[in-house]
Amino acid sequence: MNRISSLFLLALCLFCGCKKAQEYKLIAGEWKLESGYMNHSSFNILNQVMPYYASDSASCYFQIIFENDGTVYGNYYTFDTLNYFVVGEWKLKKYNFFYIKIDQYLDGTFNAEELGDGYLKLTSDNDSNTVSYLGLGKVYAELNIHLEKK
Repeated sequence: MNRISSLFLLALCLFCGCKKAQEYKLIAGEWKLESGYMNHSSFNILNQVMPYYASDSASCYFQIIFENDGTVYGNYYTFDTLNYFVVGEWKLKKYNFFYIKIDQYLDGTFNAEELGDGYLKLTSDNDSNTVSYLGLGKVYAELNIHLEKK
């Protein structure tokens, strides 16, 4: 094998490894949805759509679990009781860009920005997230998630 072929194979392996490593960052544990915003609003939509939700309460939270097989689970807990459960899908489209479809609020491509200390900000373009709730259609969405358990 010549030198150019060897370099090409090495670059291909590194690229595939980076994609897999990025996937693993999202699926490596249980995530807590800290806040969600639609259409650049300043209010956390969780306060509006989740019964008993309070941003500063540890006893009410929305958990997200990304599985290796492309399945995503959403669990809403209040006072250690599972009140809401939803199943969706996700996949890595390209480095830092994920397609996520779960429930009636998320159906689009999101850019993942690492904020440090286990925090990620997921943002969609203005017209890439479809919200079927109340027929809202395509909207900007921002989710702030935190890694709770590996």
